Amino acid sequence: MANGPSLLQRQAIGNLITAITKENSTVWGNYLWEQFENWNIIANSNISMYDYYYELKHLPDWPKRSIVYTILMSWNYHHSLQTLYSAINKLIYLKVCNATEYFLMQYMFNFLQYFSSVCKNLNTIEIQQNMFNRDMFTLRFWKDNSHIETHGIVDIQFSSVGKEPRIAIVPWFDLIDKKTNHLYNYNTQSGIDNLVNTEFVPLLQKEFAKKHCPWIYSNLRFGYQKENLNRGIVIILSSLEYEDRNGVQ
Repeated sequence: MANGPSLLQRQAIGNLITAITKENSTVWGNYLWEQFENWNIIANSNISMYDYYYELKHLPDWPKRSIVYTILMSWNYHHSLQTLYSAINKLIYLKVCNATEYFLMQYMFNFLQYFSSVCKNLNTIEIQQNMFNRDMFTLRFWKDNSHIETHGIVDIQFSSVGKEPRIAIVPWFDLIDKKTNHLYNYNTQSGIDNLVNTEFVPLLQKEFAKKHCPWIYSNLRFGYQKENLNRGIVIILSSLEYEDRNGVQ
């Protein structure tokens, strides 16, 4: 795609947008079409199903990641957990992701959903993307729509294409306390271990895409430690393995 997407790629992406938005067109409106306006995406094409699956799977890293970014950031438009969940599953089913995106999308959703209960309204939860490093995200759980005070944040960063796949997830202690009602002691290693094993390991084990794509093989390792300024827990996911063993090769 050095000179822009090919005709087949533009047709495949157009059909992908249609597939995502038709499940709840009143929620999506024209949002996704507007995000990809500069790509000259073709709607309602007659591309074959084989070409549709093949072109999406074999998109280069950059457009795949750009599509993933757009779906994640769409949260700020619709604020619907079910809509985001459905779109993520669609990207994974159609192989519009690599290893880092596969884990990133699911874990961002899991942590977003887990901490969402601290807010009275989902509209007060915001996903922010760092303007200087697009691989860095922050989930902000605002106290109200004024966006002045937060219950806390979760920072998420993942490696760029070509580097060893790694993801860092950093929930801050003030947000954890709000969610767990100050249940854990952060001053001892046993308290940190108890927190991670009780609250966060279940989120890391929840690869919901496998309910829809049981043929996917995945694996990872993770470690954790206190954040340098003692503001939260740094969870490092490494040795990310992902393989979709089904469909068009």
